[in-house]
Amino acid sequence: MENNKGDKAVKTVYIAGILLLVLCVYYLFLKDRADLVTIDFFAKAARHFADNSIKYLIFAGPAAVLIILVLVMKTKLLKRLLPVFLACCAVVFAVTAIDAVRLHKREAGINGMRNVFLQERYIIHAGGRITGEDGQAYDYTNSVEALENSCRNGKSRLCELDFRRTADDMIVCSHDKADSGLSLAEIMDKKSEGLFTPITLESLAEIMRKYPDIIIITDIKEDRIEICRRIRDNAPELIDRFVIQIQHEEDYEPVRELGFDYILYTLYNTEDWERTPGALKRMICRYDVVNLTFWDSWADDPAFMEPVSALGVPVFLHTVNDEETAGHYTGLGADGFYTDVLGL
Repeated sequence: MENNKGDKAVKTVYIAGILLLVLCVYYLFLKDRADLVTIDFFAKAARHFADNSIKYLIFAGPAAVLIILVLVMKTKLLKRLLPVFLACCAVVFAVTAIDAVRLHKREAGINGMRNVFLQERYIIHAGGRITGEDGQAYDYTNSVEALENSCRNGKSRLCELDFRRTADDMIVCSHDKADSGLSLAEIMDKKSEGLFTPITLESLAEIMRKYPDIIIITDIKEDRIEICRRIRDNAPELIDRFVIQIQHEEDYEPVRELGFDYILYTLYNTEDWERTPGALKRMICRYDVVNLTFWDSWADDPAFMEPVSALGVPVFLHTVNDEETAGHYTGLGADGFYTDVLGL
């Protein structure tokens, strides 16, 4: 009877060891190639283990040592070690379950934001078109007046703004590269187009609190991580209403570590190899991006547009300012557009 119990214990350890070995092999060899796995569950599992590698190694290390010990030592010692081994396994499974719930909750939020993009359809570009006192229409102002006008009258609650650092290390919304060589006071005095008030982090937070439905998409061409940190620190309670544009896959993790859940991938500054359908599929399998964004002219290439529009995330094009063009690209698979005027 004693030997039978020992044999069963040995078999239990063998099975557990094999399962752990399979999991480790899968993690090591497929975590960065989730596109090779067609079943969505396994693709998500690969990403999950990649994101939590340190945590799992801490628990899997002692478990692996115990497996080796119990395979080479006598049954009597095995019986003493088995409870410890099973306790380690229980801890690993508990951590996995907790992380799975957290991951599911985050994915539900990202899917919710994707649905917002699909419903709104338009992203109002650089604050939106605004008419000055001179009767002329202006784009790219990134101004308080333009954003306020879009919040009051816009058909979409998605607004994109350009962010940059000033010469005195402040943050301002501006599309003009020359503004990086000016102090904030000089930019505010110069005004946008000489007419409109530039947006600062403080004034942006005030507008977002005034219009609680508005969602801001960031366009940060330089110093992206530092500016994201300033955005977070200026108004941490508003962080879930920012969608951060990244321009390279390597930017995803640093932005996520700052606490931003909503990240979109814009392709106009990527290298050719970064935007192949295969590379984009790997990126989307590994990371949860809200959408993909690229030039409208790229959608005219079916070899690019067809596989990309089938990846399962919204595809937005920029910049489209007339309904006929929007209708053309919608027929090619586009889900929405950056626009100066259509969403107003």
